[in-house]
Amino acid sequence: NNIQNSNGSPVLIGAITDGNSNPGRVEALKPFFDFCINAESIGVAKPDKRVYLEAVRFIASQRQFTDLLPPDFDGINTSDNVHNEETLENIVGPYWCHVGDDFLKDIVAAKNMNMRSIWAVGLVRDKLLNRVKDKNSSSTKAESSMDMGEFMKQISSQ
Repeated sequence: NNIQNSNGSPVLIGAITDGNSNPGRVEALKPFFDFCINAESIGVAKPDKRVYLEAVRFIASQRQFTDLLPPDFDGINTSDNVHNEETLENIVGPYWCHVGDDFLKDIVAAKNMNMRSIWAVGLVRDKLLNRVKDKNSSSTKAESSMDMGEFMKQISSQ
C-alpha cells in the first residue's frame, strides 16, 4: 500500500461489504486493499456494529498492522466481545474513516461507532435521480429541481 498520511505513516484500506464481493479478488483493485470483511461470514448485515467491530478486531489481530493502531490500543483483548465494544469504538473511531454509498448502512452506522465518514453520494445519486425521473416520467424537471433536502428524504426512504 503506497498511501500515507501527513506523518508518513501508511494508511490501511479495507472493504466492509454486505455482499460477497472482495476487491482482493479483482486484479486491478488487489494492490489497493489490505483487508475485506464480509458481513455474510459474520452472520449479521450492516448497519449492525458487529460488522465494523469485526473489521477492527481483524486489523488488531494482524501483526503487520499493530504498529498502525492508536497508542491506547495496546493491551486490549479484542476477542472479549462484550467488555470491549465501547472501548474499541472510542479508541479506534477517531482513527477510522469509513467511505460508503448507503446513508443508513454506512454513514449513520459509522457515526454511531464514533468513526469519521465520507458519503460517496455520486455512487447513488444517478440511480436515485433516475428512479425519481421514472416516477415523474413527463420530463427531466425532477433532475434539475431536486435539492439536498429532497435527496435526503428519498435516500432515507430506501
